[in-house]
Amino acid sequence: MNRRFVLLLPLWLGILTLDAHAQNLKAITGATLVDVAGGKSIPNAVVVIDGTRIVQAGAADQTPVPQGATRIDAAGKFVIPGLADMHNHLQTGAFGPAENLKTNLARLLAVGVTTVLDPSLSKADFAALKSTAEQDSSPYPHFFGTGPIITVSADQLGGRVGSPTPKTAAEAQAAVKDLKAAGVDAIKIARDDLSWCSSFLWHRINLDVMTSLIIDAQAQVLRALYL
Repeated sequence: MNRRFVLLLPLWLGILTLDAHAQNLKAITGATLVDVAGGKSIPNAVVVIDGTRIVQAGAADQTPVPQGATRIDAAGKFVIPGLADMHNHLQTGAFGPAENLKTNLARLLAVGVTTVLDPSLSKADFAALKSTAEQDSSPYPHFFGTGPIITVSADQLGGRVGSPTPKTAAEAQAAVKDLKAAGVDAIKIARDDLSWCSSFLWHRINLDVMTSLIIDAQAQVLRALYL
């Protein structure tokens, strides 16, 4: 092999690597950066993004734009931290036909919500959304969910998502283990008799069952949310 070709090949590969890295670099310039941690706003800021990660942010005179980075002019606009919606069923709230949950999840990212928790949905929908949103490069917020809410048999909304309705401590333990196996991030328990909004009162989960659910969730390293 030609000796000059051998010597030039590493240099050529290095240039290609640098070019590829530069294509992943973006810099948002000119915006006012809202620094929540510092309790202040930074005018004429620079935010440097490498691939899917913010790697640097600050005032323009202290945050240089990397060579080759794509510039995004955001003068007159604001850059804020991603919003977290910790109770969103990815529905409009109407009791109509089922909606496209993936489409609704994507819409949330478009309005600045970067983290979402859905506190009751079927195990199949949970698995589909979790898989869809798991990659950092996916056009969806970070997704967390409880799977189906744990409730009583009279709960019609729970029936829609296949909710477990334990009546004994043993059934409660089995329900928590099943949800853990499904990969949920937490469990949610409904113990609301709806007396605040209805004259028709629901039965409540027995306290021994409620206690078992919470203890079993802790044993499975799951948070327990309740209504």
